[in-house]
Amino acid sequence: PSGGVSPSYLRPHWNVGGFYAFDGNSLAPFVDGLDPSEMRFSPTNAMALHDDTLFAGFKYPARIKFHDGVRWVNYTDSLPYSRIAYDVPPVLRTEPTAIAFAGARMFVATQSMGVLEWQRSTEWVQRSSGLIRGGIPGVESDDLFQPVVFLESIHGKLVAAYGRPGYGPWGGFGVFTLDLGE
Repeated sequence: PSGGVSPSYLRPHWNVGGFYAFDGNSLAPFVDGLDPSEMRFSPTNAMALHDDTLFAGFKYPARIKFHDGVRWVNYTDSLPYSRIAYDVPPVLRTEPTAIAFAGARMFVATQSMGVLEWQRSTEWVQRSSGLIRGGIPGVESDDLFQPVVFLESIHGKLVAAYGRPGYGPWGGFGVFTLDLGE
């Protein structure tokens, strides 16, 4: 960064490609470590700083990466798909919509599975109980939820929120909390 200014990070409109750092003067591509599908479909809105490290969610494949100061590196295994993902056309891909940290715990909001928690010992765990159920006409599944557009960890609680239109022209509105037992 020029002049000691911390850069701002941004992603362009969907399907434009890439990821950029803005140093106060110019935009610079910030793409080393991204594969062609991650470049083509851009990161999602899911971005978070944790311990001075930038994390971002990507849709194809659905995963979380972090920037190690030089390049993007996979942080987790790919996000799981709903049990009915392949039963509907097109495939219902899980897309991260927000990232939040509670200490070392990472939570990821999604557009179809509610909230997931990454645990290295067990991998992804769904933390969606109590959230607004989602659905696809003619398809029954107990793991579909409305898109969560806001996720934050505050005072030992995980806050998940919805808004209209928020993430798209569907969905409910409201704020839900999960006690993290901290």
